[in-house]
Amino acid sequence: MDAADAVDDEPLAWGRHLPARVRQLYTLGARPLLVSGVALIAWAFAAATPPVEVIGALTVPLALALVLQRRLIGRTPGGRHGRFVLADGTAVGTFVVPRLVVLAALVPTSRGDVPRMATLAVLAAALLAEPVLRTLLRRAVPYAFNVPAGYGPVRNWPLLDPTLAWLAWLIAAVCAILGQVTGRGEVVGLVAAFLTLGLVATLGVDAFRRTTARQRFERRIPELLTEVAPAMLLHWESIPGTGYQVRMWLPYLDRVGAPYVIVLRDPLNIPDICQAATVPIIVRPALEQLDEVAATPSLRVALYVNTATKNQHLVRYSNLTHVQLNHGDSDKAPSHNPAFRLYDRNYVAGQAAIDRFAANAVRVQDDFFRIVGRPQVEGVLPAPDVDRTPTTVLYAPTWRGFYIDSDYTSLRVGADLVRELLERGVRVVFRPHPFARNDSRLAQCCDAIIELLTEDSATTGVDHVHGPRAEDVDLVECFNLADIMLSDISSVLGDFLYSEKPYVLLATQQTADDLRVDVPLAEGGYVVRAVDGTTARTDLAAVLDLALGPDPARTRREELRRHYLGDLPRDGYADRFVAVMRDELGLPPTS
Repeated sequence: MDAADAVDDEPLAWGRHLPARVRQLYTLGARPLLVSGVALIAWAFAAATPPVEVIGALTVPLALALVLQRRLIGRTPGGRHGRFVLADGTAVGTFVVPRLVVLAALVPTSRGDVPRMATLAVLAAALLAEPVLRTLLRRAVPYAFNVPAGYGPVRNWPLLDPTLAWLAWLIAAVCAILGQVTGRGEVVGLVAAFLTLGLVATLGVDAFRRTTARQRFERRIPELLTEVAPAMLLHWESIPGTGYQVRMWLPYLDRVGAPYVIVLRDPLNIPDICQAATVPIIVRPALEQLDEVAATPSLRVALYVNTATKNQHLVRYSNLTHVQLNHGDSDKAPSHNPAFRLYDRNYVAGQAAIDRFAANAVRVQDDFFRIVGRPQVEGVLPAPDVDRTPTTVLYAPTWRGFYIDSDYTSLRVGADLVRELLERGVRVVFRPHPFARNDSRLAQCCDAIIELLTEDSATTGVDHVHGPRAEDVDLVECFNLADIMLSDISSVLGDFLYSEKPYVLLATQQTADDLRVDVPLAEGGYVVRAVDGTTARTDLAAVLDLALGPDPARTRREELRRHYLGDLPRDGYADRFVAVMRDELGLPPTS
């Protein structure tokens, strides 16, 4: 059995909301085994029944394969979140065994008919070539972006979506089956088979050429780095879809005024940032490939925006100063992770981050921290002088996190919270974390909230904001729409603090009193225990009356803004980061 059939290695075709047990079955190869079983049953049925019309039963396993791979069909190469960047994002080379069974079942009724046998032979050749094509696709990975002229054409994406070859094979096989059932159209099946074989060959040649182009480019990387003369490099590796970690920093790195490059460790990450970055991006997956990068004479500082394990591969170069920027600042446990001690510097928004490390007994060197503010909030507007009607409430829950200690999401009772808001007649902006839908239960919670808002808009005419209007825009836009925010323990809360508008902190792991102790940011807002939906709804009603009325926490919020986000003037707020970064590089201050 082909490796692609023994184990189902097409997670992009599974869907986003599958339970863990179903995912485990898929990983063990349940889908290929299912299609193979259906193909064998169809073959046995066709062989045991004399009329030629029953040959049509062989279309059943092909149709089943098409249904199971439907998520990989109709997508563009290099699409969002890295689809089709590697062979794992294509159907090529999958369900090989059941397709061989289909061809074998057609042989007895094709003997003596030259066009039919030729069709089967060409389809067999195309099918047997698919594993070779898949191997070539695995090697033809994206490797660079925004490269200066003179380093050859960079060919990151395939000429065509490779899944088209797989789809063409199915169509040609169906044509062959129908030709036998009807007794006509043998030529159509033969032409379709040759077109399929030609498509496989074309994609194979294209993958080979992309691989050789990458190899030629890689030999010139030292020359490229010498020409660009970067003072900084941004090192990044994460799961596809987390490009916001990098994108939030790019405008401010550009302001520093020093050349830099972005080094990715996974080609799947290129689609996350290639449209946002204007500087060279190079992919260096292997540890030893970092040697020639770190040896660049002009390079002084390596920047990181998360604590990915592969960061250790670059931290080992002592000739560089390693600076952790992180991608948010909050009272979550990951914000004081001892792994931060790997780096020479930790750029933090304000004194609160420094105190957080001390409070959790994470000891670091004396010159470890640099307060740079949180430049991403520079566009957050302060609370307006007059009340707006209707009141707009931003509900911005986080996701469940990778581990139990970072599961702060309130989405499990989110629908109850939103019902309370709707009964008050407020306008709701619903902006869940980008990863909220990675969990099947939380995805259902998101859908339930959107359904509530859609129905309320149809009934009352209130223009609630959700879906792409809230999730595909900058978070700052959602902040500026809101008069008050409901959120969980996350960096969203700290960013919203810059507006000094009231906020409600939703406690999911602790009692309200314990959370006020563990999360100092709670002192500037109002806490609701969000475990039981009924209780949360009742408590929220009382809290909203207080927050939207006398708002006794306003003064404390002003103090916390300076503590969490730096005691910096609003005018030119982001200039602090630029100044500290230039000093780190040994550059003079900007005029």
